[in-house]
Amino acid sequence: MPVNKDQLAEMMGEKNIVRPAQQQYPIIRLNGSKGVFVRLDVGKDGYEKPREIGQIVEGEIIAVRRQLSEYNKNYTRSSNEFDELTDEIVIWERSKGTKGQQIFKGNYQDARKQFQQIRSRYHLYTLIKGELVKVIVKGGGLGNLFEYFHDLKDANLHIFEVKTRIEPSQETGELGSYYATAFTNAGEVSEEHLGEVAVKLQAFHENLKELRAAYQKKAAEPSVDDLPILDLDESQDAEYNPLLGG
Repeated sequence: MPVNKDQLAEMMGEKNIVRPAQQQYPIIRLNGSKGVFVRLDVGKDGYEKPREIGQIVEGEIIAVRRQLSEYNKNYTRSSNEFDELTDEIVIWERSKGTKGQQIFKGNYQDARKQFQQIRSRYHLYTLIKGELVKVIVKGGGLGNLFEYFHDLKDANLHIFEVKTRIEPSQETGELGSYYATAFTNAGEVSEEHLGEVAVKLQAFHENLKELRAAYQKKAAEPSVDDLPILDLDESQDAEYNPLLGG
């Protein structure tokens, strides 16, 4: 007779002993000094070196999450991803050649008070030709992102039902000219394609829900190995300066 493996796993309490896997996705971010996007693919031992992929990225955004991060020549600080400003945040500090250590646990407001140089960045989980990638937006790009989301709301459009075009926009700040990410609506997706987007969105949501439940049930904190990658080579990008784009 047919065997329902999911039902059997639930009956034996498999979720109580096996934590859901943390998914890793390719990362795309803008080099703010050159005005080109770079991509970091997932390799066997973590993320591979960045490679340039051009000046236009298009796809459907299916999830928007936040992270706090900071870089200087001595260390990087990064938090777990979170959604609401009331969510619990854990911040880890890494130095080159040393193991990361937890330095903070609390809420968003307290984190910003304690770490004056730490900054917010948004992670746009985006379907690009059917592949789910994480597009990082920070600095001057955040203002453009908020304006874009506001325009979609005014047009009674959901973020996921349009194809979003992301490209560099040259701007000027206190330290001179730089490139920030800019966003435009490249058109509504077809009903057929919206069904494909819905499947990916639901799968992402279910995985995230399972991860949250596992952490809450075990009262566990995110491992440093589970935190989103903050690649050290960002120190070479003008975008990483808080005054410049991203």
